[in-house]
Amino acid sequence: MLSENVDLSGLLPTYFKDLETNISITPIELSDYFVYFLIFIFVCFFIRSLYCFWKGRKNTSSIEELLKNETTSSVKNNREKLKEESEKLNKHIRHLWLEFDESLVEAIKDDSSYLYNTLDSRHFFNNSSLAPDITESRMLASVPGFLTAVGVIGTFIGLQLVLRPSCFVG
Repeated sequence: MLSENVDLSGLLPTYFKDLETNISITPIELSDYFVYFLIFIFVCFFIRSLYCFWKGRKNTSSIEELLKNETTSSVKNNREKLKEESEKLNKHIRHLWLEFDESLVEAIKDDSSYLYNTLDSRHFFNNSSLAPDITESRMLASVPGFLTAVGVIGTFIGLQLVLRPSCFVG
């Protein structure tokens, strides 16, 4: 029974029946096409996820590189140098650094100057700001549901073909 052809023209709406289409395929081939389609979608979104991960990791690494030799006390002395070095970074990270720098306040107490931040650094440098393509991507979040939907559609197409009495040709 598995080697017989299945007439797929019954899956088309009635207004396509006038086109004289005779779409014939074996059930195994039909199943293979669904599996290939699911694998293709998975691979496309997996590659997209890897790209977004790489981009987010690059942003995080550039901040780590900027601050690798800095301590809490050295930031005050090297503030201008850090601003200059941030100009070499990509536009998004440069903007985040400049916004963070604007939140820093220098205060003098007992003939010593101290640098305080009015907002926590996590406000500027977090998952959403460094890797927005991963954390805020509705497209990537919808992939499991999409793959499940394609699988369910394939199941119902298979059921429709098997339960229809005239689906097998020849």
